[in-house]
Amino acid sequence: MTVKVLPCENSGVNEFTLISPAWDVSLIAESHAESSAERARTRMRRRVLFVAGFDPRGVKGYYQRMSEAMAPYASAGPMERLGPFASGWRWRGKDGATETAFEFLHWDDIVDRHWRAKGRIGAQIAAMRALWVYARCGLLARARDGARAVRWALLAMGLAPLVFAGAALGFTLAVGALGARLLPHGAWLAAPALAAGLYASDRAWRTLNLEWLAKGFACIVETAQGEAPSWEARCDAFAERIAEAAREGEADEIVVIGHSLGAILAMLSVHRYLHLSPSPRPIVLATLGNIIPFYTWIEPGRAAMRAGEAVAASPAVEWIDVTSGSDPASACRMGPLVGSDVETPRWDPEFHRILTPERFRYIRRRPLDFHFQYLKGADAPDGFDLPRLMASATPFFAQGPK
Repeated sequence: MTVKVLPCENSGVNEFTLISPAWDVSLIAESHAESSAERARTRMRRRVLFVAGFDPRGVKGYYQRMSEAMAPYASAGPMERLGPFASGWRWRGKDGATETAFEFLHWDDIVDRHWRAKGRIGAQIAAMRALWVYARCGLLARARDGARAVRWALLAMGLAPLVFAGAALGFTLAVGALGARLLPHGAWLAAPALAAGLYASDRAWRTLNLEWLAKGFACIVETAQGEAPSWEARCDAFAERIAEAAREGEADEIVVIGHSLGAILAMLSVHRYLHLSPSPRPIVLATLGNIIPFYTWIEPGRAAMRAGEAVAASPAVEWIDVTSGSDPASACRMGPLVGSDVETPRWDPEFHRILTPERFRYIRRRPLDFHFQYLKGADAPDGFDLPRLMASATPFFAQGPK
């Protein structure tokens, strides 16, 4: 008996349905077979391999959110498990001109281990350490030019535990002193004051999304410096998936997308892909909201920096970085290979222009939503719009910077 992931009536997309061998072939044929007329209309068959950022929620949420974003352009097929490190589904353009085979490359198990390894106190200690690491290596100072948003985010993340602790202690002492002066045995008011101060500090830490930021930077620091299990083996597996897509030859275009911290793994995976064949098939690499310099600058030996330079220089890779200068969880305008003599083309998504004023004000007040806007649709008919690019019958970066 085989297992396929199929949409179930009156349930979400995440349920599993057992299919007997007698029905397996017919259902697969029904879900994937195309008529000759459909094939004739399809002008672009695109294969997208996607590496998510530091997000322990996994593939299910991405399937739902990205299918909603693609809804104006294409209809989504069922989600399937394609291998130990890949899940996938297909989008068919509503005009029949395009078909996008989308693969979600899994490293969320690694993210989950990092996420669970630290409680609130551990995350705050990691935040202070990350600030020290980036100040010592010089990247924090370099971020003054073109990356003020992430610089302020790092300062807020790293100093917040000290500020919160100092504020809670000061509030406790003040209430205790005032209680002792005004009431008999009033010094005991310091105890509930301390509890209130700690609660307020914890709420502020969570409201500002500083724990997510702290655990993400801790993952980068600990992996780069060899304190956590390496993701090298996973990058090797991702490179094999890219090579398999190239060998199959079914797609007119192969696009590797890395979002946020996933841009590091996407870049390293593409570098490995280039070494799997003496004449690799040309592919596209899109890094969205990249955080690459925060890994390459602290890695002993700078092997990842050299890998990025090789990818940028390869004629087999069209690499464009799409990162907003106002995204506090990215490298902003520094570029993926800052500190190197090699540069990559950059496409500013201009969220302030491609979104309505109401939507832009909304994400500006919510850094996490700002950081995930790369994966959502735009309001303007031109500019960066990932769903529209993935559904386009023209090459992926045809509308990008030249």
